[in-house]
Amino acid sequence: MAACPAATTYVPALLLPSPSLLSSPAIPSCSLTRPKALLALRRARVGAHGGPCRLWRGGDRSPNFLTGSATSLPLSGRRPARATRTRASASELQQAPGAAAPAATIPTHKVTVHDRERGVVHEFVVPQDQYILHTAEAQDITLPFACRHGCCTSCAVRIKSGQIRQPEALGISAELREQGYALLCVGYPSSDVEVETQDEDEVYWLQFGRYFARGPVDRDDYALELAMGDE
Repeated sequence: MAACPAATTYVPALLLPSPSLLSSPAIPSCSLTRPKALLALRRARVGAHGGPCRLWRGGDRSPNFLTGSATSLPLSGRRPARATRTRASASELQQAPGAAAPAATIPTHKVTVHDRERGVVHEFVVPQDQYILHTAEAQDITLPFACRHGCCTSCAVRIKSGQIRQPEALGISAELREQGYALLCVGYPSSDVEVETQDEDEVYWLQFGRYFARGPVDRDDYALELAMGDE
């Protein structure tokens, strides 16, 4: 076997000291414990010991001390870390701020409706942020309605006590709202409320009757022609 040249560069393959080197007086075999054998293995270079060495390849049988050193390595050293990290992850999941906060309590008010047409009185509770008509229907209470958008007077009532907020009530004038009229389909209770239903034609007359009383309305033939043309 040829001696390795006295070079200082590493070679791609793993270099191991030859058995003759281990048995030499310079390095007694009895003094090579496993930690020292691993240190010698890591520092092995061509010409580092000034003596012959051999090249160990994957096809050759590995030396006995290499096998012993490999078995002495703590193979299970990372397993406790994995288990610890798993427990930490579970703890993070338990403490994650993902739970929804409880919703704020919405005030509710008692609404009493005197239905003059049917001769009945309805009492029910309505949240402050809900329409009176919609809440009544959800509780199987029948009240008069038509458009459901605050554009007519079918669900008009007159307030006997309490307050109703109705910013979308387009079917009644500001004057009637000041007199205590409201529309249930777009009305929110601001307090406990007691109301009385009104006749639709009556409310309509209160709003527009005075305009018709001034005299007959002029006929607009051009508007009639346009309407007939659209048909």
